[in-house]
Amino acid sequence: MRYLAILLLVCSGALANAQGTSIKTIKPSKEEAEFIHAFFFDLLEPRGDTTYKYSTKIASKLLRELPDIFTRDTIGLRIVNGKRRLAERFLVLTPEEKAHIKAGYAEFGHLKWDDNILPEEKRLSMSDAVGMNITKPIFLRNNTLCIFEYDWSKEAALAIFKKVEGKWTIHIILITMHV
Repeated sequence: MRYLAILLLVCSGALANAQGTSIKTIKPSKEEAEFIHAFFFDLLEPRGDTTYKYSTKIASKLLRELPDIFTRDTIGLRIVNGKRRLAERFLVLTPEEKAHIKAGYAEFGHLKWDDNILPEEKRLSMSDAVGMNITKPIFLRNNTLCIFEYDWSKEAALAIFKKVEGKWTIHIILITMHV
């Protein structure tokens, strides 16, 4: 009888989740748009007249593999193709920041980008086969830190970016791996 009650609870929870998983199309906020623009045009190579393709899907490939990365108080490990190393820099997270990151990642599966996150002249149609997936930026500390995941072709990366004198820079690369 006890197992039946547990099974009913699990099934009702799964049904509630399945019914509430509609995908919402979002436009980037002003801060998100500024960061995404800086990411594509200031931080990525090659620069200049490159045309980018991106997916509207917002999903995390890396956090699925390493769900405990943001549960620690101090972020200081760098993972390269599964091998753990100490990062060059460290970041201490408050309990509120960890909760904010967890909530941000939890919503990724329910969101997709509007088709217009890049200027018209810098993007190709969504029907092109090769492109880049990017997550929704998660901002911390008055929008001066940003957690952002991106993948293209067969590589993916999760990094923390820092705004220094008004410009975004890579602060800590947490994970890089072939996917």
